[in-house]
Amino acid sequence: PASQCQPPGRVAPAKCEACALSPFCHRPPRSSHLQSSQPNGAQSHRFRLKDGRFIEVSVQQIGNDGWVEVYRDVTSSRHKTERIQYLARHDGLTGLLNRHEFVAQVDAMLNSAPEGKFVSVVFIDLDEFKSVNDTLGHAIGDGLLATVAERLRRSVRASDLVARLGGDEFAIACLSDGDENGAKVLAGRLVEDLKAPYEIKGYSVSISASIGVRRSSANELNAEQLLRDADLAMYRIKSEGRCGYRMFEAGMHDELQQRHMLERDLRLAIADGQLEMHYQPLVSALDDRIIACEALARWKHPEKGYIPPLKFIPLAEENGLIHEIGRWALKTACLEATLWPSHIAVSVNVSSRQFGSGTLPLDVQAALTESGLEPGRLQLEITESILMGDVEAAIEVLRNLRSLGVKISMDDFGTGYSSLSYLVRFPFDKLKIDKSFVDNMDTRSEPEVIIRAIIQLARTLGISTTAEGVETLQQKMALRSMGCEEMQGYFFSKPLPAERIRALVEMGRQCAAAA
Repeated sequence: PASQCQPPGRVAPAKCEACALSPFCHRPPRSSHLQSSQPNGAQSHRFRLKDGRFIEVSVQQIGNDGWVEVYRDVTSSRHKTERIQYLARHDGLTGLLNRHEFVAQVDAMLNSAPEGKFVSVVFIDLDEFKSVNDTLGHAIGDGLLATVAERLRRSVRASDLVARLGGDEFAIACLSDGDENGAKVLAGRLVEDLKAPYEIKGYSVSISASIGVRRSSANELNAEQLLRDADLAMYRIKSEGRCGYRMFEAGMHDELQQRHMLERDLRLAIADGQLEMHYQPLVSALDDRIIACEALARWKHPEKGYIPPLKFIPLAEENGLIHEIGRWALKTACLEATLWPSHIAVSVNVSSRQFGSGTLPLDVQAALTESGLEPGRLQLEITESILMGDVEAAIEVLRNLRSLGVKISMDDFGTGYSSLSYLVRFPFDKLKIDKSFVDNMDTRSEPEVIIRAIIQLARTLGISTTAEGVETLQQKMALRSMGCEEMQGYFFSKPLPAERIRALVEMGRQCAAAA
């Protein structure tokens, strides 16, 4: 019976004989119970029942002969507290450690590393994840991140640390011997694991990963320094073409400084008008007449000279400057084309980031209005990656563009997520056969077979074809015999500044008039 239990402040019997109907005992709490004293002298005890609920008992003594007990079910608040504590240490989407907790645990790992052991940090950045997010939407992007996290968990040991640092960046920390081969093997395995296709809510998504690795003994670096250096190694592989890994090297610190300076200079270049447009002719396969020119952005640095597009365009896509560059390219190309003969079109590339911004039709309309260019003379080149996700949304954008009167070309056809379905669902005006097929025509038979198939397919659908990267007479004659209608490449002309392209098209007009 309850009377056998003692109120607070009294000495409890050696053995509690509390009523079996009550799960609580009023003896001073055992060490496994949570106890707290309140300002009014009451004591609070918290117990966990066998069914997992948490019950809090507050006991307030009244005089010398009695007390008041209050029982509260605090399971919900306890779970909320645990959830808050969990989220303070973990990423809410993937369940992996967050950056703060990862850094803390890596520092602890470094402090406790035995003699002769090294801590390796693997920095992982997903290639083209932003394009997936832009084209498929955030729900698919989140699903992809969660699936990547699960693959990472399966790829490491139970003792290794796995974290999502933010966005599409992940990290792994592991203890290893002095030999760095173990870290290399792990990084190589991760590259292969992460590039296998993903099935996310009915979509098949393919991405790759760029990985940097940095190792340290206990007294060499701290966790933040390890992450910084692994990040630098990751950017090295990014600059070399992505989808691979690199170990950290001392000279990478200088490269980081150069990258920051390049980004700063690019912002100034846009503001100061250092960007300029060059144009490469597209010619008729029948008589080599210029029928269009592709606009290609160039950056003439005041001190370093021309900086290759492959160096500054990816940088612009990463930091968001590509939108401003894209609007400038549209306006500049349209204005230039008004100075050419009326039968020559201008072709402008559209990045996936620019396409997914939602403002592309407005930007195109603004460029046409400001320049006065006839809409039919503007060709927009998109890549297959734009259509790899939410095809309906992408086709809606293309229809909006088509309603303005512009032409739509599919660039680098055959190298990305080729799907014949979108050729039926949207009437493209042109397919551009990628340079990689043309390059290998002379040494292998397969590229020629593919080129013939693309040309035949396009002809059947009423779509024109352009072969890129034509550099030899042999390639030109072979493509002409296959029925390719247009060609582009160094055999005809390299990209030229605006004033030189004007002279070239004027020469063509004079020759045509003389004929």
